[in-house]
Amino acid sequence: MFVAGASVASGSYLWQHRHGLEAAPLTVDQELSMMPERHMTRAEVAESMHLEIARDEAGMSLEELLRSTKPDMDLQHLERLADELRHQRRIEEHQEVTARAAEDAYMDSDDELDEGYLARVRDPDADHPEDVIMVGDDWDTLLATSRRIEAVREYVGFGNFNILPWDDMLAFARNVSEIGRFQPRELEFMESLFHADARNLGFYGERTSNDITTRVDRNNVVKVPRSGHFLWRGESLDLFNRLTGDIGDTLILTSGVRSIPKQFDLFLARAKRTEGNLSRASRSLAPPGYSYHATGDFDVGKYGLGLGNFSEEFANTNVFRELQSLGYTNIRYTVDNRFGVRFEPWHIRVA
Repeated sequence: MFVAGASVASGSYLWQHRHGLEAAPLTVDQELSMMPERHMTRAEVAESMHLEIARDEAGMSLEELLRSTKPDMDLQHLERLADELRHQRRIEEHQEVTARAAEDAYMDSDDELDEGYLARVRDPDADHPEDVIMVGDDWDTLLATSRRIEAVREYVGFGNFNILPWDDMLAFARNVSEIGRFQPRELEFMESLFHADARNLGFYGERTSNDITTRVDRNNVVKVPRSGHFLWRGESLDLFNRLTGDIGDTLILTSGVRSIPKQFDLFLARAKRTEGNLSRASRSLAPPGYSYHATGDFDVGKYGLGLGNFSEEFANTNVFRELQSLGYTNIRYTVDNRFGVRFEPWHIRVA
């Protein structure tokens, strides 16, 4: 499917297969540096991203996230637990529910899934032969772009950033000296990624936004108290309120409406953690322009579970079992789904 050196769009960004590539140093323009210049390997960048990704997805400060995590579970423990859960049984008591959801009408293919595809969605955090990776100058551009987006997010705050429009992000960067305007190579990279066919990365969901400047209408969203997140008025908000009414305060909202900049922030953070492997990133987060959070989907978790809400550990909680027992909820990314995405028991599908 992929050819070494294939570009996402007509731009010059070469996203190549991994063939024993050496770790690339981190080189960012001095105006971008938020810390003293130094060289970082891909592995170092990936390790530093773990808590930042979880913090962003949780919509809370790092201190709040750590407080909500089990006190006896440090980061290494959580990493080991996630690895163990990833290779354990595929949650046998929920197979019937997830299999039924996977066969819903929104999937338009009855073809059997090939072993290569199944290997990727069942082991999403491993490198696979078909994976596409950013190398050389493109890796540096990814890092520079991600750092500038992070600076905007820190400036406007987590809650506001969830619904921040593209043009507003560029304006903040242009007018706030400590952020600095986006450079031409960064803009070209983001536009190439947004307009690319996500199937080239292994993501088979539908495009949910054709315009990178799409704005979130504030009149159509509601901020959910104590979450830092927004939900779309109508079906999404009604469903979440129904869930909290049936399950109680142990169920929390961990991600709701995401603007284009928000999805860029999350996807690029994941791409850094995967050391530039965009296919691995897309098995955990929809590429910008393809997120179902733009059409109403939202993520839920269990209060107090912390980082576990973003792993299969959530499927072993009483909150997940209650969700399944209600009979009116559906998971978007089920076991062995056809989107090319890992099993996400926390991602609620809204029709």
